[in-house]
Amino acid sequence: MRSWPTDLALNYSERELESQRILRQLIGKPTSLPDKYIARSAIYWPEKINTPIWLVHGTADDRVAVHHSQDLYDAMIKLGKEVRLTLYPDMDHGMPYYPFLSDYLHWLKQH
Repeated sequence: MRSWPTDLALNYSERELESQRILRQLIGKPTSLPDKYIARSAIYWPEKINTPIWLVHGTADDRVAVHHSQDLYDAMIKLGKEVRLTLYPDMDHGMPYYPFLSDYLHWLKQH
């Protein structure tokens, strides 16, 4: 999977004002509606994830900090879940699939 923010409220605080405005329009403010943010934030419920997960993140991502993937990976490892983390150096948020598409397809066939 391409990595989504694993803690949406934290991501809100890490983003610029325009991105915060969009999140407020879609969900509301994290301080007003924390349950909605938690429901969309896998870091709060890794024990409920029962499918293999492959987290993919570019280290130069300026929209979703790389620690989101690392934190979820660490939480799932601690629970004994099947998880893989691949960090691509110098790739940003819009990194292309094609350089590693064959790896994705191979992993999907195994799972």
